[in-house]
Amino acid sequence: MKNFVAKRLKALLFITILVTAIAGATQHFNVLQRLEYIAYDWQLTLARQGKTQPEDIKIILVDDASLQAMDPIVGRWPWPRSVFAEAIDFLARGEPKAVIFDILFSETENAAERHKSGDAHLIESTQSAGMVYHAMLFMHDDELASYGATPLPSYISQYDTAELSNRSLQKQSVLFDRQNNPPDYNNFLIPIDGLYQSAAGVGVVTAEKDADGVLRRMTPFFQYQAQNYPALSTASLGITNRQSGTETDATQQIVPLTTQGELLVNQYPFESYSMGAILAAKAKLDEGDVANLSLYPDEFKDKYVFIGASALGLHDLKTTPLMKNTPGVYMHASVLGNFLQNDFLAPPKDALTYLSIILAILITTIAVLASNRLILQFTLPLLVAGAYIGMTIWQFQHNQAMVMVTPILGIILAWAMCYSVLLFTEEKEKNKIRQMFSQYVSPAALTAMVDNYESYTQAGNGSKEYVTVLFSDVRGFTALSENLPAEQVVEILNFYFTKMTEAVHNHHGTIDKFIGDAIMAIWGAPIKSDTHAIDAVNAAMEMMDKLKDVNAWLEEQNLPSLKIGIGINTGDAILGSVGSEQKADYTVIGDTVNLASRLEGVTKQYDCQIIVSDSTKKALNDRIPCHVVDMIKVKGKEQAIKIYSPILPETEPHTETQAALTKTYDLHCLSELSHEAFSHYINKRWDLAINAYRKIPNENLRKKFIDRCEYFRASPPPQDWDGSTKLIAK
Repeated sequence: MKNFVAKRLKALLFITILVTAIAGATQHFNVLQRLEYIAYDWQLTLARQGKTQPEDIKIILVDDASLQAMDPIVGRWPWPRSVFAEAIDFLARGEPKAVIFDILFSETENAAERHKSGDAHLIESTQSAGMVYHAMLFMHDDELASYGATPLPSYISQYDTAELSNRSLQKQSVLFDRQNNPPDYNNFLIPIDGLYQSAAGVGVVTAEKDADGVLRRMTPFFQYQAQNYPALSTASLGITNRQSGTETDATQQIVPLTTQGELLVNQYPFESYSMGAILAAKAKLDEGDVANLSLYPDEFKDKYVFIGASALGLHDLKTTPLMKNTPGVYMHASVLGNFLQNDFLAPPKDALTYLSIILAILITTIAVLASNRLILQFTLPLLVAGAYIGMTIWQFQHNQAMVMVTPILGIILAWAMCYSVLLFTEEKEKNKIRQMFSQYVSPAALTAMVDNYESYTQAGNGSKEYVTVLFSDVRGFTALSENLPAEQVVEILNFYFTKMTEAVHNHHGTIDKFIGDAIMAIWGAPIKSDTHAIDAVNAAMEMMDKLKDVNAWLEEQNLPSLKIGIGINTGDAILGSVGSEQKADYTVIGDTVNLASRLEGVTKQYDCQIIVSDSTKKALNDRIPCHVVDMIKVKGKEQAIKIYSPILPETEPHTETQAALTKTYDLHCLSELSHEAFSHYINKRWDLAINAYRKIPNENLRKKFIDRCEYFRASPPPQDWDGSTKLIAK
């Protein structure tokens, strides 16, 4: 057993280290990045079910309906800048906290096609509102790479550098690296001259997709030429307001970023207003038709209002985890919502990731290697994987993202390797058990041994065991066999051994060997049992019962019946595979075995069918009533032992008198009477002993001891007589 445990521990250590190395390398080199994307998107979708958009955020979209409604009025896209100025004027009446444009105004309006006052109108409305934020774009231009980054105008860096001191930016491990690091920005698009200066602030709208084309994270603060600039989503938070000279709310926040300075966007399912509806309401308001307004400016009071595009032809639809065609402005609004509600989704920490991998592998390995049942070896890894998936989902619900795929890979690899070890190495041990014990034990016992093979893998190496040994022998079979053909002798023996083996196996015994017409069987090893003495005696009594079947079969063939004697002893013995390198037998050896063999011979002298030793009788714990047969000293031993014979009521009464005696006493009373009679005998109370033995129905035992008592009464034994009988023959 110790060797088995040591083997399992070695396998556990080897598999854990190897699979951890494989899974760790897989994680480090992002081999399963695409699968991790899928798992992440699924978790985000689950986590955001039932969520509502932040109350402080409103979104206005230039949608397909807006384009159709405005086409007769201002023509096709792009619209005149004055249209957006009108929208600002309408929203300003509601006093929002900020109006944030996710639309680039980086080029002046074409005067030939548009109203000359469009740009001026937009600049004027932006300045008048005082809380309008416009967009700029950072990009990488390969043609400019060798020349360095194009410098931003000085007034940009002077006015709009992000004030980051009011937020703690914590860069954590990245959930999944991009295939290529984000490019160094070397060029830009900024609002037209005058519009930038009129705005309350400008934010960067640059967004990098993941390798599969899905937008999952955005940069809240950008760097360009070592200067910090806010994203469009954060432009209205924590930056200097050039108009008032004051700062917005600077509440301390911990912002969990990836190692690349990005924020995992905790998306919201937004509802939006159509720009067409805004402009229609503005037109009615200008006409004084206040009663029929479908939309009032005060709906946007103290709100952050984003203006973006969702029309298919405007090319600002993004694929995100929640939706394939998501307006890009939704992502900027979600980031702002994360800041406003402190609803940040933290990327996994490296330490937690690798600890999860190790624990998942270790728990799986222990679960599989600690079990010997096939069903558990299959289901336990599934339970471990299910538990880990459940934990990652729960963590995600609480805004902590965790790596899911790599630990699951570790669980699968650990299970596969453990099962391979069990299949290819431990199956060998099971075959060894089958080969070693198939000829000794019943098929049911063999199956049980194979199922618990770890207890028997070292069985052949030798051990000291407390066992019960049985020897049986056919009396006079040599003389019988001399008068029969060899084929018939073999047929008789095979039929006899089959019946006797059934009796042994029925009581969980192990056939050690057949010696001519003799049988040697053991209990207590290799199959462990606390009742091996009881099982052995019950098997012996069943052997006597099955002998009737054998004799009935012999009678049908006009052959003489058989008689057998059985000797049983309990004690310590050496158990192991004994023999040469060419041939060895699994057997027991020692004095316990020798005495069991001697007791089988003693049955002839006392004309008993079964004789058990004193140690076996004690192990029976009075479960099986026995006669005291005698106290003997076997040849070669000076220490006297008591011997007993189990009471077989159906075979003992031979006369009407004996049958009447058996009815008078139950089996345990007969056993007590036998002990009482032998006690009188041992203490030289001859008359009392004779009277007691006369009540015993066993004729052989009664006659033998009555004769002895009468002899000793006439010729008293010596003073040092201990009551034992010394046997000369084996």
